[in-house]
Amino acid sequence: MKNSIYIIVATLFLLGCGNSSHNSPTSDDTDSIMEGPVSYDTIPAPESTAAPQTNVQGTYYTPVNNHDSSNSEPYDEGYEQGYADGEEDGYSHSGYQASFDSSNDYRGKASDEYEDGYEEGYEDGYNDNAESDDE
Repeated sequence: MKNSIYIIVATLFLLGCGNSSHNSPTSDDTDSIMEGPVSYDTIPAPESTAAPQTNVQGTYYTPVNNHDSSNSEPYDEGYEQGYADGEEDGYSHSGYQASFDSSNDYRGKASDEYEDGYEEGYEDGYNDNAESDDE
């Protein structure tokens, strides 16, 4: 019985404290945190349960192409072959123009264009890939 009296007294005391005039909030002294709507931080669910797509990126070597892309097809073909041959000689240290071969199946002007492209491509391929003896 003694415990019940303590509980009743404690309850009345706590209720009495809340009813005092200096504790009742007015519109002027309400805490700003109580005035706004309640919001919760949420983390959005993923839109899809499928595994994300990944693009595999690698480093691919592309020859430096210093010639104009509006050149003729024989010129471009000669440039590409010349670059490959010059690259080979540059890497292997076999010497400048060791595998130089501008022969082709074209005739006339097309053959001349192939040879011009080959010579320029060979020079670029060799220069881009020849390692100096100082390295």
